[in-house]
Amino acid sequence: MVLKSNESRRIFSLILAFILFAITMFPGFTALEGDQGYRDNPNVLRSDNWGFMTTFLYGEWPQFFGNWRYSLIITQLVTLLIGLSLLVPIHKLDSRLSIWLGALLYFVSANFSVQLWRDATSFSLSVLAFGLIRSGLSKKTKTSSGLIFLGLCIMGIASMFKPAVTLLLLPILAWLIWQENLRLPRSWFFKFFTMAIAGTLLIFAYVLDSSLARKASLERVFPEQQPILLDLAMNYCWGRSESIRVDSGNAISRTLKVDYPLESVCAATNPFRWDDLHNDPKDWQYSSPITRITNSKSSRDELLRSWTKIVTSHPVDWAQVRLLLIGPVLFMGNSFVLNPPDVDNPSLMHSLREGSWTFNSLFISIIDKIRLTSLFLCIFLCFSILLFSLKKQRPVFVSNLGDIYFALLVNILTLAVSVVSFVAPNGRYILGYVLLVYMMLLKSNLVYKSVLNNS
Repeated sequence: MVLKSNESRRIFSLILAFILFAITMFPGFTALEGDQGYRDNPNVLRSDNWGFMTTFLYGEWPQFFGNWRYSLIITQLVTLLIGLSLLVPIHKLDSRLSIWLGALLYFVSANFSVQLWRDATSFSLSVLAFGLIRSGLSKKTKTSSGLIFLGLCIMGIASMFKPAVTLLLLPILAWLIWQENLRLPRSWFFKFFTMAIAGTLLIFAYVLDSSLARKASLERVFPEQQPILLDLAMNYCWGRSESIRVDSGNAISRTLKVDYPLESVCAATNPFRWDDLHNDPKDWQYSSPITRITNSKSSRDELLRSWTKIVTSHPVDWAQVRLLLIGPVLFMGNSFVLNPPDVDNPSLMHSLREGSWTFNSLFISIIDKIRLTSLFLCIFLCFSILLFSLKKQRPVFVSNLGDIYFALLVNILTLAVSVVSFVAPNGRYILGYVLLVYMMLLKSNLVYKSVLNNS
């Protein structure tokens, strides 16, 4: 059923009002990456494990309204909503199906954006960046280049929270440029130049984040060793050949705690989680057998060389073990922190806040538990749409093939990067990219409608 623009806005506004009420009433005690906000606590580790930007933003955010967490999550929520309204204009959602899908997308994205994980912060900024870039690409005016450049700069800032993983923003940017080129054709030079600037900014963001972390004298803990140590543990415990098990055992032994047997690594691998090697919650004699390398670049480099030699010497054996991670990555969940604050406050406002968050979290927990936000479902839906489009061979379906190909490209790259950099089955690592794919797919219908109306 097609709706008039004003009616669609009213329906969407009611849905959005409910979302904002449920979330903004929550007082802000969501998950916190590294507890960097406890500035006065001497036990809080100020390390480069979370990069400079996370430590700076969470640690130095001012105490607005007496609660820095609450004001920061509201800022992230507003950032997301502005970006999403620019990326997927509400007034162009002209059917009940698109409105409800858009509302569901807003709901899940908003719940994710109010968490103080760096993945959520990066996601909010990325959506704003793509919204600004879309606004610049959709018209040829004096301000369009400025909007595009501003969006690219914000995308660079977003990448500073997770420099390596956020390279996945590049294919999404290429997808956005391709979509907008259908509406307003651009020269190949313009498209190539835009992608080149984006790639340069992402590389610069990585260099800047590392440089600022050193200048801020953050403790060096070399976060890149986490997937390496987990990889060595998996190959030592489950490798097919004796040679890869011996080489992996020798490499990982330099990080083993004193008087711990090497076999304790296998007992701590549960089964795909870095935290169990380093910080195992179980209370037993050989708990958390690994000691991280800190403040020793030479030891880190030696570990990296040993791991690289193992991968190049035993590529088939290494791949067989590494591919075990495809399952956990495809079905990762636990993307949301749903616990209400444990505060002894009998006030009416506190009760209202806790009640609204409990009601809100019921829906988001169901969505998370049944894996509606999983990478597997996103890939499954893309393949289903692709097969349906190829079978029908109708222009309305075939015109979406480019979007499906881009969606599959982003999903496959997300899967590959997540398998290589895997440290734990936490859905929040990939949720931002899954949601961006859904945003771009929802936006694709708006693009083709605009093209048809203008032709």
